[in-house]
Amino acid sequence: MDSLKQYRVPIALVAFVGLVVAAYFATRKPAPEPDSGPDLTVIRSVAKDRVDELEIRRPDEPAIKLAKRDGRWRVVSPVEADADQSAIDTALDRLADLEVRGVAATRRETHEELEINEAKGLRVIARGRGTVLTELVIGAYRNGKTLARRPQDATVYMLEGAIRYAFNKALKDWRDRGIVDVAVGDVVEVRFQNANGTFAFVKREDEWVVADGATAIERFQASKLSSIVSSIARLRATDFAESDVTAETAGVGATVTVGDGGVANVAVVTLRTRAGDAGPAREITVRIGNPRGEGDREFYATRQGTDTIFVISKYLADRLRPAMDAFQSAPDAGPRADGGAPPPPEDGEGEGEGEPGGAPQGIPPEIMRQLQKQLGARGGASPH
Repeated sequence: MDSLKQYRVPIALVAFVGLVVAAYFATRKPAPEPDSGPDLTVIRSVAKDRVDELEIRRPDEPAIKLAKRDGRWRVVSPVEADADQSAIDTALDRLADLEVRGVAATRRETHEELEINEAKGLRVIARGRGTVLTELVIGAYRNGKTLARRPQDATVYMLEGAIRYAFNKALKDWRDRGIVDVAVGDVVEVRFQNANGTFAFVKREDEWVVADGATAIERFQASKLSSIVSSIARLRATDFAESDVTAETAGVGATVTVGDGGVANVAVVTLRTRAGDAGPAREITVRIGNPRGEGDREFYATRQGTDTIFVISKYLADRLRPAMDAFQSAPDAGPRADGGAPPPPEDGEGEGEGEPGGAPQGIPPEIMRQLQKQLGARGGASPH
């Protein structure tokens, strides 16, 4: 017992230290866990109905600004023009579907390679009621993901799917390129005036005929006119005239003079539509003027009621300024002089494939002769 007494103090000291240590760990606040990585919520989707302004900045080009006015989108800079509503819808859909999948890089040194620096990145700014809703620099598309970052950040995020295409458009692709947009079935009159003559047509009982008093057309083929009308009813431009091109220099003015004062050839097409579910009856006039630049691959055109000068392809320009043969069927070779079909081949003649006067491969000569006699009796042609 005396030997234990001499250890009382050390034992008590050890017990005391143990209590202090236990109390320390019991009351100590846990250390914060290490950062798990960049915040993936910094890029968020934006509801379509919240956006009323879009700004797109492509490298080395003027910024393109679009704004919603009275329920419709317009281009407001660098020109004032109607916007292509489908292009706007595509862009807004992509903003509404933004989905971050991870981080691609965290250092600015990677930005050039990922096409997300100032020289290569595409900047998109979406605003609503004057407030920036999102601002992104969009880079390359890699392995099913679009690389994007916020302008002030070095971190590059991976967004699900292709996005850049919806914003990386030239100015002309944000503009409404529609010149005429009516239902083909609603067109009931059409008139062409050009250097080839004046031609007018009306639709009667859903069939096209030459209008009363208009230039007569032999062998008129209604289906050819219908094809031309289809092109006009959905007429779209390939581009727009440069800002320094006027109606006079484009050759689409009401009065155009050239050279020593002679009047230039201005082709005019006028459509009339019936009243119906699409609205009241309309009259639409399109004018086709001079070639754009050198050659004749493109032509200027305008629609009455708008100051916009469009550019259309040569193919469409030619269809809008047709000659008479554009409405005619091919000349009929007429019947044989003797009024009958060609004589049947003699036995053994023309049996080889592709030989003149021969029967189609696989038809016996005697059967072919019977067919030819029957057709000849009816004034038909030989079935070659």
